[in-house]
Amino acid sequence: MTQPDFTIGIQYELRQLATATTELAERIESTNEGIDRLRETVNTGFAELKQITQQQADTARMQAESVNRLIAILERKEGN
Repeated sequence: MTQPDFTIGIQYELRQLATATTELAERIESTNEGIDRLRETVNTGFAELKQITQQQADTARMQAESVNRLIAILERKEGN
């Protein structure tokens, strides 16, 4: 019993569709992995940036305190 020509054509098209769908699924998975790596990189970057910014704020605060102490010393010397 031989298959009609249209059945062979349909089977071919279905195989092509299955192959394309499998490739699409693999690409989607790969994209998701890339997104996960990007998310980790961004989160790490923001955490580092937050730490650097906090260090800069601490340094600025210490500098302001030092300047205020120097001003107080100069004011006392002027008062003498």
